[in-house]
Amino acid sequence: MKDDVFSEKALVSVIVAAYNAEQYIGECIQSIQKQTYKNWEMWICDDSSTDNTLNVIKALTNNDPRIHILENKERMFAGASRNRCIQASHGEYLMIQDADDVCDKSRINILLNKLQRGIDFISSGYYLFDDEGPYKTCVLKKANPKRKDFLPGMPFCHAASLFNRNIIMAVQGYRVSLLHKEVKIMICLCDSTLQGLRDVIFRIFSMDIESISKRFKGEHSD
Repeated sequence: MKDDVFSEKALVSVIVAAYNAEQYIGECIQSIQKQTYKNWEMWICDDSSTDNTLNVIKALTNNDPRIHILENKERMFAGASRNRCIQASHGEYLMIQDADDVCDKSRINILLNKLQRGIDFISSGYYLFDDEGPYKTCVLKKANPKRKDFLPGMPFCHAASLFNRNIIMAVQGYRVSLLHKEVKIMICLCDSTLQGLRDVIFRIFSMDIESISKRFKGEHSD
């Protein structure tokens, strides 16, 4: 029998940095509110948005005591905004979610249920989607990547992961800079223990040259 650390008493803190995300933040929040796992809190930091993002957040979370809002008086970017949320949060586990991403209703439950004792963080498969819908499915190639697997590139998706809080705190959170905001954590985590899942339970918004190319050709990846 697998040695689980899953417990319905474990608090999961969902961390969201939001900037000019009025078009997507609603679905992001609602996907957390619909989680089958109920012991979570959500910390959203509005990074001095110039659109209607903050009002959308407040309208959706007004009657939900599990959701907390932080406001930056000036633009601080994602790394610093996430750090503010992490410092204010209380969860034993941290789940990073971008403001334009959406997760399956069983995401937290699946990640916690499959997190094995002694594992520092766990990551799942995910869809890439744009304004027209999903266009690519990405699945982790290895269930337990090692340090050497980090050399050609990251063997997991940061945004599709759930972290033991102690691991994030050990590297003092995110690098506070505009570029490569996740590099510091990724480098430090290569010495940590990762568990990879083939479950596809997360959607990442990605409007890039790949999505444009696939739409133009009328193709969809398997």
